[in-house]
Formats: sequence, structure tokens, C-alpha cells
Amino acid sequence: MLRILMPIDFSDSSLNAMAYAVQMTKAFHATLVLMHIVEPIGGDATMFVDDHIITEEREDALKKLEKLKNELDDINNPYIETLVCTGFPVDKILATAKEQQVSLIVMGTTGTTNKFEDFLGSNTYKVVKNANCAVVTIPLESKKFDIRKIALAVDLHKKENIHLLTILRHFLRHFKAEIFFLHVTKNDHVSLESDAHSDAVLWLAEKFREFEHSFVNLSSKNVANSINEYALKNDIDMLALSPESHNIFGLMFKGSTTRNLVLHSHVPVLTLPADY
Repeated sequence: MLRILMPIDFSDSSLNAMAYAVQMTKAFHATLVLMHIVEPIGGDATMFVDDHIITEEREDALKKLEKLKNELDDINNPYIETLVCTGFPVDKILATAKEQQVSLIVMGTTGTTNKFEDFLGSNTYKVVKNANCAVVTIPLESKKFDIRKIALAVDLHKKENIHLLTILRHFLRHFKAEIFFLHVTKNDHVSLESDAHSDAVLWLAEKFREFEHSFVNLSSKNVANSINEYALKNDIDMLALSPESHNIFGLMFKGSTTRNLVLHSHVPVLTLPADY
């Protein structure tokens, strides 16, 4: 059975993301793992040993998680698990995802607006960058769970990560959504119908022949802004990408575009590492 990991710190951002995780759990008939991480005092991993304050925080977190679990009346409780652990958030999330063979991590983002907040949000990006499974990041401003349109950023010079496409097919099927393939280029004159792209276009069209799909060419020197603007103007409900698998992402993104999309997108972002 598919397992979904939902790290939760009881902030507005994580509670908002949990609402999405719940809907995904129902749609995929999955197991939802609600996880809270108690961080070491003073940033030293040895300082939480036998510390009564940490013990109290763990007990309090367990009670809060159980309360949340019991409030989810529309999910069969045997398919909700709670977990409280102590350590550093990124390390614990990645380790738990691997140990429990998690298929999907759902995390909230706040929609950072300055460099300080961007630094704080780096934990989310570190999970996206290093997770060995799919990750969906949910911006705080995204309140309505209704996935009808999904946009996948593609490099039509290469075939897409087949695992990402498989996960996308699950989303499309369960939510009866349509998909838009966004080819981002610096060249104003590149056509999706050109010989260089025809094989990739035909390959994607074949993989998604049972779903409503469209190909869109975007020309922009700022990839993240271009994708975000397209999402806003066209009522896209979720963005998807596998950043490390593309030449265009390696050359144009240089790590920053993926980060910007994850931390600044107005809609949920689904990512999957290339070597998944």
C-alpha cells in the first residue's frame, strides 16, 4: 500500500498542507503518516538525552497528533499513523521516508518574500533535493484542494522520468485532471512541431493518450517566473518537474529555478529526483 509522509509542526502552513495530504490519502487509498519532529536544544543532538523538557514536548506532540487523527472522521483510522521523534528535521524526514518506504512526502511552504524567510525555507528545498521519493510542496496561500489542471515542465530533448510520469498518471486518473506539457526555452522561434522535438512530443502524447493533454512552448530568460506566470494565468492547480533529469534544468536552472518554484510557487509543486 502506498504510504504518504506528512511532517507537521502544527503551524498554519503544515496544517494547510495536511488538508491536501488527507485528500491524497483518500484518493490513492494510502496510509498517512503524521510525523512531528522535536528539535534538539541549542542545536546539539546530544542535548536532548534525558532532558525532561524534550520528554514533555514529545508527549504534548503525541497528544496533538492523536487529536488530529481522531478529527479525521472521513478516513479510516487504521490507515493513519502517528510518529514523534527527536532530531534535525531534514535528516529525520529523509531517514523516515527511506525506512518506511514512503512513496510521497507532503510539506507546507509559507511563500517566502525575503532572504531571511528564504533561508528558513531551505529545509523544505533540502528535502525536495535529497528525498528518494516524490515530494509535494503546498504553499500556504493554496487553500482549495481541487486538482483539475496539472502543468509538467519538460525538456523535449530528453524522455521524461518514467516514475514521475507514473505518479502524474495517478493524479490525473484519480482527480480527473488534464495535463499541460510546458517546454521552456530561451529561443523565441523554437516550435514544438520541429524535428528536434517531434519524437519527444509523440512519446509523451502516447504515454498520456487516455488523458486530455496539451503542449505549450514558453520563451523566457527567467524560467521560474515564466512557469509561475503561466500557472496563474491559466488556473493551473499543480506544477510538476524532475529537475535534475534535464539538460535545460541543469544549464538554465543551476539549482535556483527549482528552489524558486518550490519556495515561491502559488500552487502545489510535485517533484521527483532523477534517479528515483
